[in-house]
Amino acid sequence: MTAPNRPSASGSSSESRDYRSALFASLILQQTNMGLTLLGKSPHPETGTKMVDLDSAKLIIDQLEMLAAKTRGNLDPREEQLLNDSLAGLRMAYVEAAGATSQTH
Repeated sequence: MTAPNRPSASGSSSESRDYRSALFASLILQQTNMGLTLLGKSPHPETGTKMVDLDSAKLIIDQLEMLAAKTRGNLDPREEQLLNDSLAGLRMAYVEAAGATSQTH
């Protein structure tokens, strides 16, 4: 995997802000995708099988909630919306997966 082009030290603060915003979005999307995989919403990228691991998915949700709390007031509106939407989607998927798991036991 290649890293995106980083702005040089002489680059504008706007370029640096855009780069950090892209890194933030990438982090949120990676965590969201992993959470959805752990909740059986998408197949595991290596095995191609669906799995449900509620404990690991809950940890990802907890980490994103911590990130939201720690960055409150420091995100631009698009970053905040992405984080909030990701958390809402993961929480709903968690409730669905937990409900399906409890019905099979």
